[in-house]
Amino acid sequence: MHSFGLPGILAFVIQWLAIAFAAWGASSLPTTTPPTVTGFPATATVAALPTSTSIPSPTATRTVTPTANATPTASPRGTGPVEPAKPPSASAAALKNGRFAGVLWGAYVNPDETWRGTEDDKRKVQEFEALIGRKIAIDMRYVHWHEDWAAWPLPIDTWDADSGRIPVVTWGSGAPPSTRTIASGKEDGWIRERARASRSLGAFFLRPLWEMNGDWSPWNAAGDLERTKDYIAAWRRVHRLFQEEGATNAIFVWSPNAEDIPQEPWNHWMNYYPGDAYVDWVGMDGYNWGTTQPWHRWRSLATVFGPLYRDFAGQKPIMVAETASTEVGGDKAEWIRDALASIKDMPHIKAVVWFHANKETDWRVNSSQASLQEFRALAHDPYFGAMRE
Repeated sequence: MHSFGLPGILAFVIQWLAIAFAAWGASSLPTTTPPTVTGFPATATVAALPTSTSIPSPTATRTVTPTANATPTASPRGTGPVEPAKPPSASAAALKNGRFAGVLWGAYVNPDETWRGTEDDKRKVQEFEALIGRKIAIDMRYVHWHEDWAAWPLPIDTWDADSGRIPVVTWGSGAPPSTRTIASGKEDGWIRERARASRSLGAFFLRPLWEMNGDWSPWNAAGDLERTKDYIAAWRRVHRLFQEEGATNAIFVWSPNAEDIPQEPWNHWMNYYPGDAYVDWVGMDGYNWGTTQPWHRWRSLATVFGPLYRDFAGQKPIMVAETASTEVGGDKAEWIRDALASIKDMPHIKAVVWFHANKETDWRVNSSQASLQEFRALAHDPYFGAMRE
């Protein structure tokens, strides 16, 4: 039994007042809801399974996983604490590991190669989907390294995610910094800012510093093997900063050109590979230019991608991150029909992105009625039925 002399009473009163004041103070503070990273619902179709010639790209011209109760990390740019992203759901983890049934079918959709704003981008995607008679699973676009003029994620990417598509953000167009600059840490503030903003997007593919083994790329080693080390250091730094900022919803796609240009030992794609711990998917960019260029001949999809595919098959899930065929020099409809069989013969390909644009040549799926008919048949094949819901 407690003794309640005068000192005891005073102590009891002081203790009671302290508790009451603390409770009042806590209830008067404003509450905030941490940002939510949307994963894949358990019912989503993407579900976990049991455990030679110079060919420039058409685009040449242009971890620590935080838990729900982890301690927020301080922002290096003075913007306050950063709430860690929620751990991805099981289905999102399956996406990151490529452990799902079927293949994600998608496109880069800009048929006239013009940019008129978000609403125009939406219209183009919807018109493309109406053209092929199905919804695309992934939607790819190119984003400048310093995207000062627009919110990040871009409104079109948020729209895609909200509509059930998976954004593919190809990051680094415009006038990007060199890999040596990125590796030095001078871009850390910007990268961290992009990483924090990306956390609201849900699971998405991030494809930075692509086609590094093409001589048109700002990240090409240009004859200096030491510069491939700069590339690796830059890639690893970007990956690490995204992890530190809790942006584990970003699925990193390392995407070389399907042929080394130039074909020199120092420029082989393996010299640029950052390592398994820093790459989630391997991307492949390659096209059938037909006879549109004097340095090219008609080539099947299997011929374009075979060597790069064989180097990584079984090591990482593989994305055909850019591909298309011209009509010039062969039968494009037949090329598309053969591509369907070739992709099925490459079971580690888990996503395909068609470059739907009229640029160096007419890469569009509807460059002829016959090509459109074959593309529709390909797009509707159950093998390409993986979708985000």
